Amino acid sequence: MEQNENTGALLREIKELARKESVELVSRAEADAGALLAAAGQEAERSGLAAVEAACGGARSKRRMLHAAAELEAGRLRAARLETLLALIKADAEAGLGREAARADAGVIAALAAEAVRGMEGTVFEVTVPAGVLKGRPGLASEIEGLAGKGKLEMTFKEDPGLGGGAAVLGAGGRQFWDNSFAARLERLWPELRSRFAAELAAGGKP
Repeated sequence: MEQNENTGALLREIKELARKESVELVSRAEADAGALLAAAGQEAERSGLAAVEAACGGARSKRRMLHAAAELEAGRLRAARLETLLALIKADAEAGLGREAARADAGVIAALAAEAVRGMEGTVFEVTVPAGVLKGRPGLASEIEGLAGKGKLEMTFKEDPGLGGGAAVLGAGGRQFWDNSFAARLERLWPELRSRFAAELAAGGKP
């Protein structure tokens, strides 16, 4: 009888110990699971924040790219508009020169021929002038000679209907040539004029 009682007590102790160990194991498992879940939550939060930050960074980068592209396109449009305005200015200047050429008297042509002669060597020249200039102007040679200030000159003349105002001068032997027509002068002056007009137009002013 006593042996059975002892055996029963031992079994109860063993069961109680097993229960306690089971409870401890469950508690530890729950604690570990909680820690893992907390760590997982923190990682997810960090990952979420990283994703949000990455998205924001991507948006900012895209915005900068779009802004740069818009600025580039705006600059291209401004440049195209400026070129159009400059082309119109030059075309208007050429049309104005054509009108002036039709009204230019022989005195203007003599001055332009003399300017060309002064910049060339020698004293023998062939002077080309617009059609109709030589008629009724017998003193054109002496007028050019006086304005050039190079002493006695030997000049021959010819008319060119396509010259369009001004004069063109060819030196002896054909080694020197100076086109001082209205159109040629505009072409030589245009780079400087273009720069000035472009600067004024870009600044919003009127040339």
